[in-house]
Amino acid sequence: MVFDGLLGHGGFLGVSTAVKLPLSPLKICDSVFDDANLFSFELIMKKTKKTKNFWLKETEIEVGYLYFTMANQYRAVLAMKGDFLIYAPSSEDMQSLCSNANMPFDNSPFKKCQLATFAKKDYQVFAFNGAEAIKHKLNESQIAEATTQCNAKAAIAALLAE
Repeated sequence: MVFDGLLGHGGFLGVSTAVKLPLSPLKICDSVFDDANLFSFELIMKKTKKTKNFWLKETEIEVGYLYFTMANQYRAVLAMKGDFLIYAPSSEDMQSLCSNANMPFDNSPFKKCQLATFAKKDYQVFAFNGAEAIKHKLNESQIAEATTQCNAKAAIAALLAE
């Protein structure tokens, strides 16, 4: 579609603008513009507020740490080598864990992915072991429990042997 003339009265930052449209009808702001008429319309610039993405840097990802996504999914990193990692994912929409609770990975198969893929998920700060952080260190028994729950022992050995 070709506009006949320039936008006036302050352009896109102005409150109102006059436009003559020589071609087919166009609907803007619930007003119809056709090729025979010249209408004024209000251009509304809407600033959308985005929630801050908490993407991780690849250097922030560590073995033995628990992360929590914006989809309320826990992820425990079990092994890393090169650009790949193995992690235990929980179901989504999980409730907060207590520090003495069982790991939430029972019957959840492990996942193998690239560090960059894992990092680009939206993560959130969460409470665990009496502290709030983007990641929390798991103790040896929690790591062992997560590994057993998602049946990752053989996959971890294979990744580390590569």
